[in-house]
Amino acid sequence: MPTDENKLETSATDWVLDHPQTTPLFDRHGVDYSCAGKSLRYACRQAGVEPEAFLAELLVMIRADYDGADGGSSANGEHGAP
Repeated sequence: MPTDENKLETSATDWVLDHPQTTPLFDRHGVDYSCAGKSLRYACRQAGVEPEAFLAELLVMIRADYDGADGGSSANGEHGAP
């Protein structure tokens, strides 16, 4: 399982592509997810947002969406990983 440190190095764009339901969170905090290749940590710092706090909120949102969607199953019966 990736550490939070590794998760902060994932690009902000990848987070939104993999979890489009998180777009409102990025928008609310002013975190730019269009800067391809820039890490989540970098994008948060550019927006004046604490990266670790943003990541925690991001993961809560992803887990809540995952847990609430058909008990964690996708329409085709596969389980996605948050």
